[in-house]
Amino acid sequence: MIFYFSGTGNSAWAARSLADNLNEKLVSIAEALQKNDTLYNILQEESVGFVFPTYGWDIPPIVRTFITCLSLQYQDKKGISRHKNMLDSTYIYFVTTCGDDTGKLLKRVRQAFTLRNLHIDSAWTIVMPDSYVCLPGFDVDSDKLKESKLSAAPQRLQMIATHIKRKQRGVFDVHPGHFPYTKTYILGGLFRHYLMDDKPFHTKDSCTQCGICVDVCPTKNIIIGTEGPHWQNQCTMCLACYHHCPSHAIAYGKQTKHKGQYLHPEAPRTKRA
Repeated sequence: MIFYFSGTGNSAWAARSLADNLNEKLVSIAEALQKNDTLYNILQEESVGFVFPTYGWDIPPIVRTFITCLSLQYQDKKGISRHKNMLDSTYIYFVTTCGDDTGKLLKRVRQAFTLRNLHIDSAWTIVMPDSYVCLPGFDVDSDKLKESKLSAAPQRLQMIATHIKRKQRGVFDVHPGHFPYTKTYILGGLFRHYLMDDKPFHTKDSCTQCGICVDVCPTKNIIIGTEGPHWQNQCTMCLACYHHCPSHAIAYGKQTKHKGQYLHPEAPRTKRA
């Protein structure tokens, strides 16, 4: 079973590719939370994976919420449910996509999982095109860099799938980068405190009120009012609304002025009549 979350399609591509390769069931974290569906039976010998992007060198808020609510129940071959501690032998891993590096993300995931009496056996990073645009100096990658990252990703994912098939434990092939503590706990702390805020979101005159932002928002945080889209303070900062907007009409304060958009090539392009 693979639980995944994605805003602009990088992690969705990785999750789908792994699920196809490993013949695993795929569960959308956003859809599970909307349905309050957080209890899952884990069969004997089944692996459990989590695929999600790195946000501010940390876990996306929506993924952290899901982990907090998640309940895994072990079943043997006869379909008999067993106590949770039977999950101690279950192979559990995560794969995170990031533009460059992850800081102390691995430690943060371990802490979150420990609170749920879960463990991490292995973890990997896949470097993918950047999509964060809400700070000065942050923008989508150049076409050349984007293509370079996308070209390298399938081989990286195939290697990860091989490790998972073999249930190799103790493989923590992540990219903490330089100054990981500073990034996660200082810069990331500032990001979580000041920039997990949807108040700066607004639309420009080019907005057609097509409603695509409403459709793609994983937290159902956007509604269309008489004056256009409104954000309702339940934002996970995935920027799906910004990057999916066909009119490039969504802005985050003045920070996104003259900045680009990015969606993974296989991300669905939502259309409204």
